Amino acid sequence: MIMSKKIVLFIIAFAVLGAAIATGQTSSNILSDGLALSGVDGKLIATEKAYYFRTDTEITEDKFTIKADTTFEILPSAGLEKMITNSKKDPNAGYRLWGKIATYQGRNFIYPVHFLPFSVELKDKTSEAQNVSAINEQTDTLTIPKEILEKLTTKKVIQPIQIEAGFESKQDKMLADRTGFIVKQPDGSYCFVLDGLGRNVPKTSLRLLSCQMLEKALQLQSTETEPIRLSTAGIITRYKGEDYLLLQRASRVYSYGNFPK
Repeated sequence: MIMSKKIVLFIIAFAVLGAAIATGQTSSNILSDGLALSGVDGKLIATEKAYYFRTDTEITEDKFTIKADTTFEILPSAGLEKMITNSKKDPNAGYRLWGKIATYQGRNFIYPVHFLPFSVELKDKTSEAQNVSAINEQTDTLTIPKEILEKLTTKKVIQPIQIEAGFESKQDKMLADRTGFIVKQPDGSYCFVLDGLGRNVPKTSLRLLSCQMLEKALQLQSTETEPIRLSTAGIITRYKGEDYLLLQRASRVYSYGNFPK
């Protein structure tokens, strides 16, 4: 029996590690949940299952470092939906992204708050190219390497794209001090079902986004055989016609027999 448990734990650990490597992340570079990203440049990468954000350059702050070409999965949100809409109009656009880091099962995700699309152009500096070529043609023994010559003759120019009217993301809503239950769906995802606490009101279901608070809530639920009632706070966003919840707080509450389970 003990050996079987060890095998199961090994398989779970191996699966988590494999998922981290697939997204360019390992346990050594996992960022803290809730970390704010401010104006990070990168590309939107689309796959059959999800959308990802790949950074262009290395970002170094006091509390963290993100290497170039690091890939994060973007959480379903109104911000992501707007990015997808823009990418269809300009597939080559880059994005300057503001948002939050979410951590779940050893992986980092990005919850986008705001973004600015941009295009990158190579501007030919003809006059500088002629001057550099003249220098190389002289009989002097000093010759400018080809790599440096290419950098001198071209310049990367970032031009922000004007966002058309009505394109701005609608502000997400806040959910504060609402009680309910976490329910696992047939596809393996989780929903938060709001509880009316004895009132004759329809129950609302919100799809839960991956984050550290969800992981903690699931750990708490795993210690009980029956669904536990939670008091929660978080951000409600909308993606492709469905409402999602990014948990920021979740604590257990007791009915003390006043309300049915």
